[in-house]
Amino acid sequence: MFCAGSATQGGELCYSDDFSPSIWALATIFANGLWRIGMKNEKHEDGWELGSGKNYSINELYEIFKAKFNCACEYIPDQPGNYLSTLQLNQDAQKRLGYKPKDRLAQYINNLPSKI
Repeated sequence: MFCAGSATQGGELCYSDDFSPSIWALATIFANGLWRIGMKNEKHEDGWELGSGKNYSINELYEIFKAKFNCACEYIPDQPGNYLSTLQLNQDAQKRLGYKPKDRLAQYINNLPSKI
């Protein structure tokens, strides 16, 4: 496994199973014309943020993979354009669309076949 820089940069990881109900809710809002009511002044310039609420650093990811696959990490120089962190800034999707993300990353990795 390659880890760039100090590997302290991190990000949210989301699952498609979490998206489906929220996308349906958003489609229903637009289909019913409800998008005109109270939504035009909302402040989420990046759109609806569908994060998990948990930010994993590359080092944390490596520890999960190491526990499952007994792999080594090779640190390489930091790469241009790496974000230090990504985490949702607002919770409009949770409040307005019923988006309910779950933190299942470790469970997902641990359920992977031992040989990939």
